[in-house]
Amino acid sequence: MPTTHPPGATVSQALYAQLGVELMVLLLVAAACVAGFLAWRALRLSPPPAPGAAVASPTGARDRGGEPAARRVLRLGVGALWILDAALQAQPSMPGDFITGMVGPALAGQPSWLIGLILPATHLWLAHPVVADAVTVWIQAGIGAVLLAGGRGWLLRLGVVASVTWGLVVWVLAEMFGGLLVPGASWLTGSPGAVLVYVAGAALLLVRDEAWRDGRCARWIRRGVGVVMLAGAGLAVWPWEGMWTATGLAGVFTTGAQTQQPTLLAAPLLWMLRTAQHDPVASNAVIVAALAVVGGGLLSGRVPRPFVGAGLVVAAATWWLGQDFGVLGGMSTDPNTAVPVALLLVAGWPSGVPRTVPEGAVRGASGRSGWIPGVAEAGLPALRVGTAGAGVGALVLVPVLLLTGATGPVSPLSAVADSGGVQQPVVRPAPDFHLVDQSGRPVSLSRWRGRMVVLTFLDPVCFDSCPIIANQLALADKALGSLARDVQFVAIVANPVYHSVGDVQAFDREHGLTSLANWSFLTGTTRQLAAVWKAYGILVVVPTVGMVMHSQNIYFLSPDGREVGILGDSATPTLTSSYATLIAGEIRRTM
Repeated sequence: MPTTHPPGATVSQALYAQLGVELMVLLLVAAACVAGFLAWRALRLSPPPAPGAAVASPTGARDRGGEPAARRVLRLGVGALWILDAALQAQPSMPGDFITGMVGPALAGQPSWLIGLILPATHLWLAHPVVADAVTVWIQAGIGAVLLAGGRGWLLRLGVVASVTWGLVVWVLAEMFGGLLVPGASWLTGSPGAVLVYVAGAALLLVRDEAWRDGRCARWIRRGVGVVMLAGAGLAVWPWEGMWTATGLAGVFTTGAQTQQPTLLAAPLLWMLRTAQHDPVASNAVIVAALAVVGGGLLSGRVPRPFVGAGLVVAAATWWLGQDFGVLGGMSTDPNTAVPVALLLVAGWPSGVPRTVPEGAVRGASGRSGWIPGVAEAGLPALRVGTAGAGVGALVLVPVLLLTGATGPVSPLSAVADSGGVQQPVVRPAPDFHLVDQSGRPVSLSRWRGRMVVLTFLDPVCFDSCPIIANQLALADKALGSLARDVQFVAIVANPVYHSVGDVQAFDREHGLTSLANWSFLTGTTRQLAAVWKAYGILVVVPTVGMVMHSQNIYFLSPDGREVGILGDSATPTLTSSYATLIAGEIRRTM
């Protein structure tokens, strides 16, 4: 059994130290923007605007007639969602676990072209996890702040363009097209992806006010949500997604049912799980019917209010029963798809009387909308300017400084946390060895000269982490495609008691490694193995009770026989997460 260490606070400390310094920079930027705005306003000595007059937006062009209420709801909602996503991205485990715990497992079964597209980004993240996570936090916080600041000019357009662009990047690289390319995609679990709904919501902010005031935009929103729900019904009907089977449908509710939460929240989840296991066909038929009826009603445009209300009920039930409130089922980067869909439905609520909210208006003590006399009249515009300034700084300034390394000297704490999963050791010739492979044939390291070698140490009778690591090596081999022919994956036995050729062969058969052409599991006498362990710094301990404990390093050996990378205990807390992406990325980088 490989040794494991409890995750340290190094990465989270480095992340929060970095975010704290940058937050101070953004607060200073916001304060400077507010001070500049107040000074400009004082120099102009402009009187309060007359009732009904166009109001100058501090972040864009003059606002004529005020912002439609539905548009404001959508703008504030999308902005708040990006702020929430930034907060979730700032969780202490994100720098180390975002790729290995979320993106890596989701790569299983994806098309090879998509894996090839994602691998460079994952390797960049793993090489600099703290900086990568901080950049992601500030981009999302900046987008949210700019949208919350509002306005009608270039600043809002910047926020919309950034929201659409960043949302599509996240949708492809992190959400992998909302999981639509692999079996199991479902409306219940969040397909077609939350950020795709963010993209649609942000794009709607560019629609002219006239379309918002006369109800056309609300109709477009309702029909769009109707199409999404009908597509969700189609996914549930398609046999390839597996929702008609007990395994497929029950899997939707399993994670939520196993999560620690109050009984009031857990009881319906357990009921849904049991129902799906007992009668998946009837259960899925009800889900399909609900999505088809509500989606069809929204698309038809008839009696819109009842169908919008029904859509909100479906979204709420989905968020609770299918998506476990987005964040309760474990580490999450967004509240899942049901929330932004519900936001669109609220913005698309049919209203008989077009309403507008005057830009820059402040509600006074009398309860009527108007300008507070005196110095206070600049309060809301100044707040908007400060928010906009901080948003632009978070969206542009801080990521640029981080990516260009212009934030000053790196502290030792940050350097340790930012080393990523793979360490770059002092390059040395890899120690040679003479052992036998799973077929009993003698082999040595020099046999693979001219090919890259990925070397690790496994216990053939381990039932804990070793099978997981072997599986990750196999997935990495698959992800490499044609490049795999120039790579040899080698494991050496790390057990002084069970190390026969039969033990090695049994491990390969049990874990499906016999068909891997470039896989070798080597063994030898206890003395031979001990010499190799010592040469590579592998600690092997046989406890009185339990499995053998050993170091879980993975070595990257260049085609000319040099040791160029190490992944293991000293670099990361554990290798029991998905490391296929990291391994494949390091192989590509080295070759």
